[in-house]
Amino acid sequence: MWFLAEALRKVQETSKRKVALLNSGKLFDWGAEKELLLSGIGEGNIYKFLSEFDIFLRKIFAALGY
Repeated sequence: MWFLAEALRKVQETSKRKVALLNSGKLFDWGAEKELLLSGIGEGNIYKFLSEFDIFLRKIFAALGY
């Protein structure tokens, strides 16, 4: 069972770092990835998705007590 406790500890540590990243406002920087796209995509769609994803993540971390 020690491995389960260790796994949960690592998840908790990672979550704390991710909350700090989320609060920094730099969760994702849309830049060099543009060159990897096989087809064009509207940047407005990317920013809309990121905004909605940000809200989603904040709800999850709030539910976890972070």
